[in-house]
Amino acid sequence: MKHRVDFLIILLSGIFVCFQSFAQPVDHHARFEGHLNRFISTKIKYPIDLAQQNIDGLTVISFNISDTGELDSVIVDSSPHQKLTNMALAALAETVGKWTPAMLNDEPQAERYKIVVNYSVQSKMPPVNQAKVQFEKAKNRYEKGKYEKSLKALDRAIDMNPYYARFYQFRSQVNQALGNGKEAEQDVLKGEQTENKVLAVCDVFMVGVTTTRVVSTKVVEKRRIP
Repeated sequence: MKHRVDFLIILLSGIFVCFQSFAQPVDHHARFEGHLNRFISTKIKYPIDLAQQNIDGLTVISFNISDTGELDSVIVDSSPHQKLTNMALAALAETVGKWTPAMLNDEPQAERYKIVVNYSVQSKMPPVNQAKVQFEKAKNRYEKGKYEKSLKALDRAIDMNPYYARFYQFRSQVNQALGNGKEAEQDVLKGEQTENKVLAVCDVFMVGVTTTRVVSTKVVEKRRIP
């Protein structure tokens, strides 16, 4: 069940009607003032008690950027735990006032987007994004002409995290090499939809007794568990 949220009044309270995704194409999508992945990642601390219980997974949040650049109609699509939800919502709330709306023919447009926070508890350094590991395996196998094995690795990557546009884009290439024309076309469309609607996929890792936040491959912060 999806949780509807309005943090502009009180976090986790209030019920709003979710706007449907806008099918109309735009000249450019809504823009955040800064690096959204980095901004979200640096605002989140992994709850120590959840890490000790090995609770992790993807928190996916949908929201609307109105034609005036307002952030509203926030919905939690999925999350493994309420505390992880709260962390992601609080980080998103801090983006208020930092958005420029999408534009079509020089007219501002409202559009709907997603952010994804990948919480992951791991046993050793350096922390790794397992979906990206499978993606790298797929590329390596493709370069060796092992297209079927490449496809299997890509399927695993997408199953782990279906919010990376480049996974679909590369799977389209692999399917094309295998002669799977229909599947290749479907992946092109999925890649475009994901690229247009998912604005950030942020990794937040807990490694052993250390909390580690990562933006791409750069460690941003470590915090020892008492």
